[in-house]
Amino acid sequence: MSRTPLADGSLLEPRRRAYRVDQLIDAGTFGVTYRATVVSPPGQADASPSRSWLPPGAVVVIKEFYPDFAVRDAAGRIAVDDPEHGGAFDASLQRFRREAERLCYLSCLRGLRAARDVPGPDAGRRARAIDRLLARTDAIDVGDAMRLLEDLDDEARSAAAGAFAAAPLPIVHDYFSTSGNAYYVMEHLAGGTLKAVIDAERRDLGAVIHSVGDRAFRLRRPWAPDRLHGFAAAALDALEELHDGIPGQQLIHCDLKPGNIMFRTPGSTLPVLIDFGLTRDVTGAQSQTLLAGTGGYAPLEIDPVARGFYRDQGPFGGRNV
Repeated sequence: MSRTPLADGSLLEPRRRAYRVDQLIDAGTFGVTYRATVVSPPGQADASPSRSWLPPGAVVVIKEFYPDFAVRDAAGRIAVDDPEHGGAFDASLQRFRREAERLCYLSCLRGLRAARDVPGPDAGRRARAIDRLLARTDAIDVGDAMRLLEDLDDEARSAAAGAFAAAPLPIVHDYFSTSGNAYYVMEHLAGGTLKAVIDAERRDLGAVIHSVGDRAFRLRRPWAPDRLHGFAAAALDALEELHDGIPGQQLIHCDLKPGNIMFRTPGSTLPVLIDFGLTRDVTGAQSQTLLAGTGGYAPLEIDPVARGFYRDQGPFGGRNV
């Protein structure tokens, strides 16, 4: 990796909480991810640790905007050293911030929807406030959503926590800029990727003839129908929540593949869809000239292998066939 990641032990200090970087996890085309721990900001205690979704000691994953054509300068700021990359850098940063905002909003709305009808003395006011938020189709109001989530009483908070634990999308708790760089904070998924699970479960059959490639593989133990059905249903739930979760937007993932599906815990069979860098809102005008994603997995409109053959066949997204 030619990029310079944050050193282990580095502190990121947005607002009233801080994050200590513990370990580099991975580096992708547009970002670097770290395992981190929530800590109290130096010299002060967390203002409300009992009400925070991220109390000190919580383990999280932090994604830093850091495209592979950028550098970390002497001041620690992510920047480009070639002016020709300035336009691509600005566009990528805008997409990264939009991704963080959407994912955080989706997480908040999932918790609030689960908490809306929980009985209690504050139920009426809570339901009206959530309904007002869900009625907004003109803009995303993450600040309002986060405040509503933080103010939930114990019963409603428990319902929201249950919704988080079963979410088919990763829970994004926060996003911020500090030292001129952009970040977002998501839950730590400890179960690995579907790709890793498949790789561990497959058997090498050796050299073969008349096959794609020079080797063949087969799963040692094919998935039982119940496991496969549950997995597929949860994966479809992820796509549905991404598409319908934000009022006024219809998001499609565009990069669904085994490496972008994870599990919350080792041994879990319920998927969590990750990596939303190519996500598009099909309700708005979208560029149909970008070729991106993984060949064979990306939609035909942007598949780099398909060479954009379908780019001029109508609007991006679903169509009648």
